[in-house]
Amino acid sequence: MEPLFLSERQGKRPMGVYLCHAKRIHVVYDFFDVCLGLEGFKKLREMVSSLLVDPGSASSFALHFACAGISVPLDDLLTLRGVLDEAMDRVAELELEDETRSDPHVGNDWYEVGTN
Repeated sequence: MEPLFLSERQGKRPMGVYLCHAKRIHVVYDFFDVCLGLEGFKKLREMVSSLLVDPGSASSFALHFACAGISVPLDDLLTLRGVLDEAMDRVAELELEDETRSDPHVGNDWYEVGTN
């Protein structure tokens, strides 16, 4: 099974979201590819959105995952939020929630989101 792209943007730093053959959601930013379960993806989307409510004076933000840390400039964070929102809409549109939740490999996703 080929990956199913749920959302993507090309540009200086390509980013996107796709569903892999193991029914896990991958968030891609630049050369990072982070694998998440559906609940972890939803939490990430909420956390990114909450950072944008009041970004303060921060010009970049850090996404720390168990496997890597990613520094994201404010402009890219706005675009990333759009990509995450579009991907979540596609998950609902394609009725993938039950399919991804039932995957036995989906565990707890560890990450933190904050200012640099």
